Amino acid sequence: MRFIGLFRELIRPENPGLPSIHSSRNGLGEDMVFPVLEYLSKGTGVIDFMEATRDPFDRAKYISGGPSLFSDGEWIWRHDLEHYVRFYRIGLPEEFLARVRRVPTAPVRKMNVDQLVDEVLEIYRAVERGDLRALLH
Repeated sequence: MRFIGLFRELIRPENPGLPSIHSSRNGLGEDMVFPVLEYLSKGTGVIDFMEATRDPFDRAKYISGGPSLFSDGEWIWRHDLEHYVRFYRIGLPEEFLARVRRVPTAPVRKMNVDQLVDEVLEIYRAVERGDLRALLH
């Protein structure tokens, strides 16, 4: 599984290996905003965090449940990615966009939920530690 929309401002501001969300602003074509939002909204909740995330573009705004994790079995994303796509057209990898074009609804591969949680947490923790190789799985 691979992460999308994971930026240093959201997870480890001091990690220069992660991309900046500011350089991804307006990176998504207008024509893809609605399909991506539709796809992300259909993801399966994997881990729910009772925490709000401060919007890095507007520090006065908070996104409830921001760090909660969702997946389609192939990609992992944070709940607040929908907010950044909607309001800032955050650029996403072409591989993910091709999947959105092919499969308009986020299907989850058949997998034991506990196994999915363990796999997602393992990757997320590795990235938090600065092991960016975990993003390439």
